[in-house]
Amino acid sequence: DEFSPFNISLAKVGAFPNFRKPSIIWVGIQDGSEKIAEIAGRIEFSMGKLGFPMEKRPFKPHLTIGRVRELKHPAIMAKSLENNEIGKIGEFRVQKLSLIKSKLDPSGSIYTTLSEALLKPESA
Repeated sequence: DEFSPFNISLAKVGAFPNFRKPSIIWVGIQDGSEKIAEIAGRIEFSMGKLGFPMEKRPFKPHLTIGRVRELKHPAIMAKSLENNEIGKIGEFRVQKLSLIKSKLDPSGSIYTTLSEALLKPESA
């Protein structure tokens, strides 16, 4: 089964695990989230067959835009995140999938691309 390129749109800002104690700030994926969830599910299923443990948390399509190391004013941060009225931020075309390893380091995150795959355009 092949996947064709598709568009996604970004909308809404959020935080993991929550607004009161954010460790990750993210932008949500609006249009295209179903396709991303399908791809992620297939990858996780395939990795499970190879012996990798399944993720216990539900999959939430998002784009990480920052990590919070230290929160000096938690109430101000929570209020800013909870009361944002950000609608659609932008849109782009997904043409390639990358499997990226992320390692948290005291000096900052280290990202290593493990594998990449181009999505195949639909046949005419």
